[in-house]
Amino acid sequence: MYHFSDILSAFPTDKKKADGTISRYIHRPLSWPLTWFFLNTGWTANGVTWLSIVVCLVAFAFSLIPYLSFHIAAVTLYFLFGTLDCVDGNMARTIRSRTIGSGLDQVVGKGPHIGEWVDALGGYTAYTCILLSMGMSALLVSPLALPGLPFALPLGEALWPFIASVCCASNLLMRLAFQSWRVASGETSRSSVGTEKRFSEEVGVAGWMQVLYGLSLLLGLVPWLLLVYTALYGAGCVFSLLKLAKRAGS
Repeated sequence: MYHFSDILSAFPTDKKKADGTISRYIHRPLSWPLTWFFLNTGWTANGVTWLSIVVCLVAFAFSLIPYLSFHIAAVTLYFLFGTLDCVDGNMARTIRSRTIGSGLDQVVGKGPHIGEWVDALGGYTAYTCILLSMGMSALLVSPLALPGLPFALPLGEALWPFIASVCCASNLLMRLAFQSWRVASGETSRSSVGTEKRFSEEVGVAGWMQVLYGLSLLLGLVPWLLLVYTALYGAGCVFSLLKLAKRAGS
């Protein structure tokens, strides 16, 4: 039987500092009772991560339906992902803390880091789904033009899905470049790539992205939000690749 004290005591101070604003004040507090529930009903941390992946896939499926209510439901599910993304980490730390406290740390410390792989897969899935959903929502609210502008844009109804795909590809390429750099260079610290990690926590899928997506959907401004994220991730991808290439050549 796990108690709230077990969960809270296993949460490190440095992790609290690494949380973005939305995670720190919304997702993390919501995650404590869910962590307690999943721990005491036989779930594993990886099981919760797989659940969060299913949540994202269902949300994306909802965004394919051209009705506002389904898109609102999709945003709500993406918000749930943000909370579950905190839950699986809470669970892993709590289980590890109790196991080490029982003198079994040698067992826990060995073996492939499957949990990290599943967690990374969850992040890639979440970003892929939410950015593509944003493209479908932009198509729903303003299929042929930017809200507030009187003229039509090129490519017709294919424009927003195309831009969403570019945005998604830029984000994934940037993340995969960082991951492959960590493997190739032997760097294990998540902060080894600089301050980009913290910025990503603030604006990413577990940060302000969900909130801004919901607000822009209600206000009919999703196309503008999609363009902002496309510019952000496009520039970030180019900057990151140049930075890593420079480090690789030094």
